[in-house]
Amino acid sequence: MPSRFDHAVVIVPSLKPAVRSLERLGFHVVIGGRTGPVHNALTLFSDGTYIEPRFLPWIGAPAGPIDWCIRVDEMEFGCSDPKAPTRSSPRTKPAASL
Repeated sequence: MPSRFDHAVVIVPSLKPAVRSLERLGFHVVIGGRTGPVHNALTLFSDGTYIEPRFLPWIGAPAGPIDWCIRVDEMEFGCSDPKAPTRSSPRTKPAASL
């Protein structure tokens, strides 16, 4: 299954100051959508990847990277079979933070 990095989500304490900071650093930033209190922006790169600064007022997480996504060429290969047996994860500790 060919896949590649698509984007990373970064929690920010406030979107407007984060956008201004990224623009001052020379990044091209586009204000994204807003659904209720959630709003985001897209920091676009020439290869089609991007960083998504996102403001989520209720999450309570510290500012910083929180998620990432991959892009797959064939969607059916990117989805698991709902009829397939599930496997439990051997992980017993929380994931490491970035």
